[in-house]
Amino acid sequence: MKRKTRLGLLADGILVVGVLLTLWRLSGAWFVTRDLPLDAATRLVAVNDIFMLPGYEWSDLDRHVVLFVSPACAACESSAAYYSRLAKEIDRRPGTDLVVVNAGPSGSIVDWLAQKDIQADHMMEITPASVVGLGIIQVPTALGLEKDGLVTDIVQGRMTPDVETSFLLRVANTHLVEPVNVVVSAPEVPASRIADVLESDSQVVDIRERHEFERAPRPGAMNIPVDELSVRGPIELSKVRSVIIECVEGMATLCRSAGISFKSAGFTDVTVVMPR
Repeated sequence: MKRKTRLGLLADGILVVGVLLTLWRLSGAWFVTRDLPLDAATRLVAVNDIFMLPGYEWSDLDRHVVLFVSPACAACESSAAYYSRLAKEIDRRPGTDLVVVNAGPSGSIVDWLAQKDIQADHMMEITPASVVGLGIIQVPTALGLEKDGLVTDIVQGRMTPDVETSFLLRVANTHLVEPVNVVVSAPEVPASRIADVLESDSQVVDIRERHEFERAPRPGAMNIPVDELSVRGPIELSKVRSVIIECVEGMATLCRSAGISFKSAGFTDVTVVMPR
């Protein structure tokens, strides 16, 4: 019985490899999974940084566009038609390529790109934690890079029509259009200055997991784990009152990501309180 099970597993494995090879041939792209170490206080990617992707070396092409997307991301879904236009424009530029990085559930990106008619030159899959390790804390994010990986353009979150046009023009005429730098962030203060930003009606949010919050609760704070923010935040919190995100040691990057999520959702007064 055990021998038969092993043979069955072997056959299943051969079938999976065959399917992946077929997808690779059809897409004309490479697909790789990477897992990177996550620093609790990862530095966010910025213009003029040299950006590196695991397992990928920038080619001799003059320009690269990197899209961090996820089929599970509502903003990615609503921007899919634009990404398709962007991919077609890039395809007309022999000196530019498009790299799509899946920041969502494993293995879901190939079908999604095909359904949305987004033709990528290269595809990469890395874990969500590893995406944060690269300094990307919001999906979608679009990067424009020079051939050595120098970051020239950044757009976090869903693009407005004006930003879509500007980013497309940057692909077509890099040196004739001003760089696009749309970075959403929330101001930060150290815990010693929380009294400076705390108002009588402030909404204090703790983004730790439930079991962590229950073990060490914070009086007056509402516990909304980071992976529930996009759903619970707009429902349970008021956009006309200030939001204070109380951070703990080891969660700096996730707290910054939470601040961006609130700002992107329309909360105007958001502050991240860092432990020090």
